[in-house]
Amino acid sequence: MGFPSGTNTYGPICYDTVPPHTTDSLSGTLSGGTYVSGVTVTLNASDPAPGSGIASTTYQVNGGSINGYSGPFLVISAGLNKFTFFSTDVAGNVEGTESASFSITSPTVTTLSSSVNPAPSGKSVVFTAVVSPKLSGSPTGTVTFKDGATVLATHSLSSGKATFATTTLGVGSHSITATYNGATYFKTSTASITEVVENSSTTTLASSLNPSAFGQSVTFTATITHSGTGTPTGTVTFKNGSVTLGTGTVSGSKATLATSALTVAASHSITAVYSGDSHFTGSTSVPLIQKVNKANTSTALKSSLNPSTLGTSVTFTATVKSSTTGTPTGTVNFMDGATKIGSHALSGGVATFATTKLATGAHSITAVYLTTADYNASTSPVLSQKVNP
Repeated sequence: MGFPSGTNTYGPICYDTVPPHTTDSLSGTLSGGTYVSGVTVTLNASDPAPGSGIASTTYQVNGGSINGYSGPFLVISAGLNKFTFFSTDVAGNVEGTESASFSITSPTVTTLSSSVNPAPSGKSVVFTAVVSPKLSGSPTGTVTFKDGATVLATHSLSSGKATFATTTLGVGSHSITATYNGATYFKTSTASITEVVENSSTTTLASSLNPSAFGQSVTFTATITHSGTGTPTGTVTFKNGSVTLGTGTVSGSKATLATSALTVAASHSITAVYSGDSHFTGSTSVPLIQKVNKANTSTALKSSLNPSTLGTSVTFTATVKSSTTGTPTGTVNFMDGATKIGSHALSGGVATFATTKLATGAHSITAVYLTTADYNASTSPVLSQKVNP
């Protein structure tokens, strides 16, 4: 050891048989004897002489998991909180379990919602109040629902919620409040909404012509019926499926829309959507199935020269008209009896064909308009074309 020979003194030798001692301190916002905030717990351990030093400190909160203490910890559970703790020194001496307790009262936040707003008069409206703690825990107790100063009902919380249903609210605006009345460890709170109750409406839809023809004007009429007094105002949006056809202003509980833009189809699903106003709820009609057929046509035929002379050019002019407001497009075949002698596309409803090849004699000339996606076929009356030698 580096000592010269001789007698040397070593000691005294002490043995640590005394357990350590741990104290706690709490910090938070107190109101009376209850905390109204989270509580920070600090543990301080000491090992009395001849102490070997603190090896570890252990704690447990409200019977939960056992934790090794490494620094102050926060408790936010509303209610009575109890925690236990003890320390162990390096020599292995274990302190007896210490305990302490404190109470936390949590502020709360209440939210209020309505199942339908605005609501039609006489329809059931369900108000739902949700009470949440600002700290933690499960609030219990009751919620009082009011319409202004009038108490509507008081209901108990279940899983933090309370509901109230009513069909008796009058037409107009209602200031609905939900007041959580608090509990032993939860403070009161209030939420409010404005519930609007309107007269209900029903929209029906009619067509002036069904089925209609392509290009033909169809007038759709929406009629608004309603509960309560007064006259509906606002607008009606007319739709073909999801496509808006146009809007009409409500007058005398009716709105109309005239259109000739519907395509040929076996079924157009037409609906009328009433916007509602400050006194009446909006509503949508049952779909009206509007059928649009092809438009009928008529074909007329003229000759530029009749009789004509063999080898002389003759121009035949076919004019195709629609039974509706549209102008047909497509193709016209020019026929000499059963033989096609020419074909031409319509332009502005007119197609022409010129020929010098007609033989001497009488010819039965017709113009045949071929059907298209929008128009039915038609054939002109027979034109008797005479060709002289």
